[in-house]
Amino acid sequence: MRRRWWAWVVALAISGCVQSIDRAPDERTLELARWQEQGSAFLSNRDFGAARDAYLKGLQRFPEDPHMALGVVLSDLMSIGEWPPVQEFLSRCNQSASFELGGLLFGPDGLIAQTSWPPFAKQSFGISYRAEPGASELVVPFLEPRVRAVALPAQYPIRLESSILVTVRDFSSEDGMWMILSFDPEDLDADENTLTPLADGAVVDLSRLNGFVSIYDPVVSASYAGGAPPRGEIRFLRGGDAAGEALEIEFDLEIPAWCWSDSCEAAYMVKGTIPTTLLEEINIDTSKLPFGDIEDDDEPPRRDALVVAFDRCSPFEMSFVRDRVEAIGDRLAQNAERLEPFLRLAAGEERFSWSLPEGLFPRGEPLALNATDALLLRGLLYVTAAATELAGQYDYADGVVQQMLRLQDWWFTESVGDAQDQPVQERIWGFEPSVVVGNLAEAFLRKKDGASFLEVENRLRKGLLGLELSLRHDAGGMGIFDFQVSGSRGLANDLAGLLRSTAVSIDAESAQPVPLAPGYFIHLATFFQAAWDRAELARRLAVPSLIRLQEGDPESAFAPDRNPGITFQLDGMIEGVEWLVGLWDEPAREFIPCQDAIGCSLGYSCLEGRCEPNPPWFASSSTWTDVFVGAWPVFMSSESRAVLGPLLEGIVDGLYLGSR
Repeated sequence: MRRRWWAWVVALAISGCVQSIDRAPDERTLELARWQEQGSAFLSNRDFGAARDAYLKGLQRFPEDPHMALGVVLSDLMSIGEWPPVQEFLSRCNQSASFELGGLLFGPDGLIAQTSWPPFAKQSFGISYRAEPGASELVVPFLEPRVRAVALPAQYPIRLESSILVTVRDFSSEDGMWMILSFDPEDLDADENTLTPLADGAVVDLSRLNGFVSIYDPVVSASYAGGAPPRGEIRFLRGGDAAGEALEIEFDLEIPAWCWSDSCEAAYMVKGTIPTTLLEEINIDTSKLPFGDIEDDDEPPRRDALVVAFDRCSPFEMSFVRDRVEAIGDRLAQNAERLEPFLRLAAGEERFSWSLPEGLFPRGEPLALNATDALLLRGLLYVTAAATELAGQYDYADGVVQQMLRLQDWWFTESVGDAQDQPVQERIWGFEPSVVVGNLAEAFLRKKDGASFLEVENRLRKGLLGLELSLRHDAGGMGIFDFQVSGSRGLANDLAGLLRSTAVSIDAESAQPVPLAPGYFIHLATFFQAAWDRAELARRLAVPSLIRLQEGDPESAFAPDRNPGITFQLDGMIEGVEWLVGLWDEPAREFIPCQDAIGCSLGYSCLEGRCEPNPPWFASSSTWTDVFVGAWPVFMSSESRAVLGPLLEGIVDGLYLGSR
């Protein structure tokens, strides 16, 4: 009998093992997968509202699941235009367009689609490096070359002439090489005696190019432009000059390289052909956005765009706007609370990875997110919610805003016939300065009835500690951010220490020292204990009022100066930090003569013969430069570069060209 009993036990154990190996996923796992699949399908189709609803139902069923939580939050943020406070404000201002952040970013004409980088055949193009004349040439690897060519029209005052910008980038790593060609399609040759417009077969010598060619090589780049003479020519096999047209460029160039001394003759040899299609300049159709069609109205009486926007709205008080802003903050805080499951992940060894679906991105790459990304988002949401809650504790103006509008005589400067800059007086419909100043002097930054800052403190504390956690967290899984990689760990940990000191200072009895910054202290309780308002700010800025009327000068030769204006004394805030005494304290300036650092006390350095306080290490520009490699932060993954890089770098390239 005993043998039979043991036989049954062994048989059941073996049966259980076999079932555990071959067993299909349990019902909970299957149900969770169904909710994830449904939400992901809606995201792929850019239906962010439906995705939010699907993930929300899944989160209600599985409240501790981080995938459901992150899905709800991301899709809800993308559908911000559907939020009730946003809709209430748009309805009051008779705006039919709803702002959908997801469409602005991921739509067919969104920013990501507009900043795509098409690949090209690298076999037909190459760059090599030569350290000095006669030296052997080293081939510069272009493992994943992509090209972006944009036609930029003349746009005063940013660009005085039209130009085409061609950028070639290697997206294989964070420190990939890149080359920029910029030229004027209306005249390729800078010689004033010739005119060489862009056309099929057009040729221009590099030394006479009406534009520039530059190369950035993170391996070789240094401090000086080499002395090798630029030479060679650029041939346009196909010379399209408008968006959608083909542009095919053949290079045979020698370009001086950056060197460690100004006497070197290192150079790059650029040979081969780049075929591409011109893209449009990054442009958002503002007519699809709320207030996107608002423009200045030059018909008499004149109205500027802001007044046109107010005129389109039904009468409202500033409290109406303040309450909606506060409601948006409540929604942000609610989303931050939904990310609580990531606190559990951060405390344990469990790894997390989740991808936004491929359908969101033009080239089909999914964007992976990890727990660090979610923790960072949670902290930012709480901090933003704290800021909106803080804004909601103050008044800004009394009564109906539109009641400050008046019909007025106003001076303009215009050209009349052959006479330039002549003063002209016209009637305008706008905010009358004396009325506005009288109103704001009584109400601007006045604490509202029943003002409370407890929720501000609570959200700010959670946000700061959440950001600290994201900086210290070892991501481990695929995602956008990992601040604990070797290149940024030191800076991340120091910033995390600053965030913790700031959070502790919210209700600490004494000021908290800033880590690794002797003599620096922070004490946010100084603000919350007194809940600063307009009177306290005016006292700290040593001004009688935060707002005053600036009378016009009827004798001024510049017509606009004849008009009265409004001066905000808050401008003094950016001129110094003396008004922050108690909130943020710095070491006192000793002005002690010195010859070297030994003559100064801890926290001071000898600068220009006297002891000056050392700025916090994390506040120096050199510190931040160290965490960027190849113009890309080391704490961002190469995978996120492939997806987000085109968006960020396309915008940067546009700004770069505009600044030249």
